[in-house]
Amino acid sequence: MLLASSAALLVIPLRWHSGYAEWWSRNMPLPAVRMAGLAGMVLAGGVALLEVG
Repeated sequence: MLLASSAALLVIPLRWHSGYAEWWSRNMPLPAVRMAGLAGMVLAGGVALLEVG
């Protein structure tokens, strides 16, 4: 997923990406932002545990 999103960012204009991010920052409710952050931390912790073990 990381490689695919990085490749997409190389192809699409920066204005599109910026506009998309700004749209989400205005329309995403704060509890959803918090849950997304928590989910990211859990996933990162899982990846870290897989790498260590």
